[in-house]
Amino acid sequence: MNKVTQKINNKINLYIKKNNFKNILLCVSGGVDSIVLFHSVLNSSKDLNFSFAICHFNHNVREKSNLDELLCIDIAKKNNIRIYKGSMSTNFKSKINETYLRTERYNYINNIFKNHNFDSIFTAHHVDDQIETYLMRKSQTNDNMILTGIRKKYNNLHRPFLEISKDEIYTYANFNKMVWYEDETNKNISYLRNNIRNSLIPNLITQDFDFKNKIIDE
Repeated sequence: MNKVTQKINNKINLYIKKNNFKNILLCVSGGVDSIVLFHSVLNSSKDLNFSFAICHFNHNVREKSNLDELLCIDIAKKNNIRIYKGSMSTNFKSKINETYLRTERYNYINNIFKNHNFDSIFTAHHVDDQIETYLMRKSQTNDNMILTGIRKKYNNLHRPFLEISKDEIYTYANFNKMVWYEDETNKNISYLRNNIRNSLIPNLITQDFDFKNKIIDE
């Protein structure tokens, strides 16, 4: 086990133990972030007394989205984990935007949470997501309340990866030879978040290598 794998597994193990979770609903998209979170939660379940299930929501926007769903079904079956699958109708082309898709996804997640006696929802948001969100909001407002960024806990929603970087997630996934799918739409810079991730942040890093840490410390 390398240092990053140990760090992430210890962090997840401690977070679950500290909060005494007994029945976690784990949101898994099929991307590297949530696949690593799944692997780490699965690892903790071997040592701690809790159960968890996968929740996957297929937006039906991308041509390859069915591959994400099949991957989630496969890891659930191989590890004997319950899976809840939701999807959007394909008759919504005029409504495609990030806010609408996120709202539909969370409506489904919250419905599963309420109807199946879960005590927590886990998502795989990480420190790079936090930085992107801060920069997005900074471009739109100077309101300090709005600039607080992503919260680690909001009601029953938990983000235990919020102090883990994307680089660490990739290191974990590659070291443990994990399978995941990349969302090709993440390269589409017509979306504000993608523009910030793929254009603004790399430019800022070339000007100041320690840029990310300074944002985190703000």
